[in-house]
Amino acid sequence: MQTGLVAFERYVVVEDCGDPVNPAIVEGQVRGVEKMIDDERDCHEVIQQLAAIRAAVQQASLLVVRSYASQCLLEVHDGESQQAIIEDLIGVLSKTT
Repeated sequence: MQTGLVAFERYVVVEDCGDPVNPAIVEGQVRGVEKMIDDERDCHEVIQQLAAIRAAVQQASLLVVRSYASQCLLEVHDGESQQAIIEDLIGVLSKTT
């Protein structure tokens, strides 16, 4: 019977996955872009800030992928092959590009 509750099957902590990206910084950048647009700032400045946001989000994505590769790909899960895990990661990454 399904209850609709989420249960953790596994919890992994990665000690060394690089410098974390502070979500508050990205949020502040997005709010800054909103204000820039409202204030009708120069398009060049807005695009520059959008590029900074994109770079921060890309860095966060790389940290998550590094963590995933470091932990999940090195361990075989209950009956799941390492190849299946790799194919799953490639499938997820192909949706983000």
